[in-house]
Amino acid sequence: ALFVASKLKMFDHLKKKSPLKAVDIANEVGTSVCGTERLLDACAALGLLEKTPQGYSNTESANTYLASDGEYSLHGYIIHSNDHLWPLFTHLESAVKEGSRQNHRAFGKKTEDLFNDYYQSQEVKQRFMAAMHSIAHITARDVATAFDLSEFKTACDLGGNFFTDDLPEADLYILSRVLHDWPDEKIHVLLKKISAVCRPGCGILLAEMLLDDEKKNRSTALLQSLNMLVQTEGKERTGSDYQGLLEQHGFSKVKIKLTGNLLDAVLCIKI
Repeated sequence: ALFVASKLKMFDHLKKKSPLKAVDIANEVGTSVCGTERLLDACAALGLLEKTPQGYSNTESANTYLASDGEYSLHGYIIHSNDHLWPLFTHLESAVKEGSRQNHRAFGKKTEDLFNDYYQSQEVKQRFMAAMHSIAHITARDVATAFDLSEFKTACDLGGNFFTDDLPEADLYILSRVLHDWPDEKIHVLLKKISAVCRPGCGILLAEMLLDDEKKNRSTALLQSLNMLVQTEGKERTGSDYQGLLEQHGFSKVKIKLTGNLLDAVLCIKI
């Protein structure tokens, strides 16, 4: 219900003008009145909309997070979830049986590199970038302020083809939702490469969803790990897992901070 209402931009229409009757919204978005009414009722029951005799209105949260121009809009991530993640999750059973991503079943083609595939289409590229921006917009401040970073004068927010391209020099390398995309062997390749250009005292800041050590309490991160299963080679990890990976490449003084937001933070220093 959330995906379809977002895809049809119903929250946008209700932010501009409300309350509106189901027939008015149906006319705005080009849908059937009976289907629109059922969808709006479901959204109201979920707490996304308010329903009165005068019609439907956005909740304050819908204006903030679901309208495409909301202050902390997640619209980009919701559309990415509808168009890309939902088809993949319909093959979760196969992913669990095989232990591998399901792009070939969901989209009819195998892909060796998920991110190269994103960038083959301007539409898909923009959708993915909007999704990542949505999450960054609501998490970046908490990650950036999780630790005192004043000792680092320059920073590199790592992106692009970091497995093949040369890395610029920096005091701090930021890896935001990077390592969870990859298996341990590829993480070792990347961390070895970063370690090689790091001087003693340089650091790495990770932004990831951290699992609890017993892998039973942090449901959002556990579900995100299923997300990684159906679409990537990676998985979510515990803070201890990341600490072990980092220490193998000469990084110590590992600090872990649960931010209370979607992404947590891990900081380490090159010795």
